[in-house]
Amino acid sequence: MATPFASGRQVATDSVGNAVEDTVIVTVSYSDYNTWQNAVFNPTELADPLISGTDVDANGDGLTNLELYLHGLNRSDFHQEPVQFSDTIIAEDRYPTFTFPILNTISDITFTIERSIDLSLTDDWSPVAFSEISRSSNGPIDTVTIRTNAPASSPSDFFRVRFIQTSP
Repeated sequence: MATPFASGRQVATDSVGNAVEDTVIVTVSYSDYNTWQNAVFNPTELADPLISGTDVDANGDGLTNLELYLHGLNRSDFHQEPVQFSDTIIAEDRYPTFTFPILNTISDITFTIERSIDLSLTDDWSPVAFSEISRSSNGPIDTVTIRTNAPASSPSDFFRVRFIQTSP
């Protein structure tokens, strides 16, 4: 996660007394979830998997800790869903398309598109083939767009992006 570590007006003075004042922002980027987890949770929270676990939505905004980490979001803020869905129409067919921010420094997260035909109580989500359509960088955050390789077969198909931690 790219998190401002320190910011604000800072004053530096050299050895002969000359001073300069400027705004300084130091950004810390994390390469894996465990490093992020250890940096943002205190020891008591770390000991409680109901607070610091990857699948926990500790602040009630609908995003798990793992999603906050991989999207580069601050744990203490309330966030809107960062994954945006759209349809790409090609030859009158609907191709589900997703755009989302992701830290470009992370090494332990992969993603896939999954499909369900009925959203039943059983976990009937299955992976579908997809391609990365674009990626643009803005500092430590990339904006990624992915799209299914085949069109949706029915108007009642449901799709989601699933983020997977590859190493604990």
